[in-house]
Amino acid sequence: MDLWKFLILISLLLILFLAFTYTRHRQTQRIEQRLVRIERLLCLLGNHLKIEIEKVTDKDMEILKLALQGRKILAIKRTREMYGYGLKEAKNHVDELERKVNAL
Repeated sequence: MDLWKFLILISLLLILFLAFTYTRHRQTQRIEQRLVRIERLLCLLGNHLKIEIEKVTDKDMEILKLALQGRKILAIKRTREMYGYGLKEAKNHVDELERKVNAL
């Protein structure tokens, strides 16, 4: 009988974990959709005000996300892999991306 209770407990924990994971995934999707809408609005606003907003490539977005998460060494490593830069050039590239974001 104890085995059945244990299996039921494990099943319930698994269901709770899956429900939590699904909820977090949906929240992440909603946030990403909002971010895309905000980026579009910023581009429209920039065009209207005659402000040139630099396009950030997907590669640079990935690097920037790592840097903003405090994973700067990994961001430099990814920059070296993506662009073939040396260590100094990669660090300068990451620093420049951070500078652009902080200027906003």
